[in-house]
Amino acid sequence: MIITACINYFYINPTFEAATLVTVNTIKLNNNNVIIKEDLNPFIEQVKSDFVLDKIITNLNLKQTRTSLKNSTGIDLIKNSNLIRIKVTGTDPSTISKISNQFAYQLGAVLEISDRSDIIVTNKKRLIEVEAGIKVLKDELAKSNELLLTTPEKLITKKSLAQDPYLQSVLSDLTSIKNKDLGALELSSEEINALYISLKTKISESTINLTKLETEQSYLIGTIKESENIISDLQTKSQSPSTNIYNSFKTVVITPSLQPENAVAPKKITNIAISGISTLILCLFVIIFREYWRETSSIKK
Repeated sequence: MIITACINYFYINPTFEAATLVTVNTIKLNNNNVIIKEDLNPFIEQVKSDFVLDKIITNLNLKQTRTSLKNSTGIDLIKNSNLIRIKVTGTDPSTISKISNQFAYQLGAVLEISDRSDIIVTNKKRLIEVEAGIKVLKDELAKSNELLLTTPEKLITKKSLAQDPYLQSVLSDLTSIKNKDLGALELSSEEINALYISLKTKISESTINLTKLETEQSYLIGTIKESENIISDLQTKSQSPSTNIYNSFKTVVITPSLQPENAVAPKKITNIAISGISTLILCLFVIIFREYWRETSSIKK
């Protein structure tokens, strides 16, 4: 028992465990705008890949192999939740805390790339529709403006008094002009051209709709470009241990690991107790065996 205590306290290095929690937004819209719950297991397997393990080893300058790093790390989806727990065990509290957070960052990067890729696909699909609408509106505006140039704003009609007998007789009674001379007079009337007004209204509405589509086009192009840049950064840039990982992503929320203070192994008290009980059982066995041996020897004599 004393030997066991000495080994536990002086020879076996304590093992610590660091844990990081990743909360993922799993509710999404598919291409048909139907709400679905995303399966996180493929992303977890992707983070366990040799490619990601190599990246973590390089980023943290670890003196470990991919196999040892994989064996010391556990990544599990907590049942009936959108939480992923990352656990790393080792003898250096500071290092395992950094490893745990680095795994969380890589998982966040994988999920963010997936989410941004979906945004790019959706926005590009909408952009095609918007650009088609812009083309149609521009063609309509061009035709309407061309027609407007040849359409008068007001319509002027002319007619002689001879075409309006009633007015001719009234003027004849009120004036001394003879009916023959009155019939030679010409009346001019002016009215708003309904076609002109219709064209102006159509041009105004088309201009407003065109402005809306061009604004949406600009937004879609900007969003696509932003997502492409974020994906490029996540794929090419390494994440240093000092980089803030709390608000790095849109898709996930990371609760980072703190440096563990208490060891999870060896369980010194438990080991000493087991050793003590084992020693006691061994002693009892030796005593019983010796008594049995002595009795057997005396009977033979």
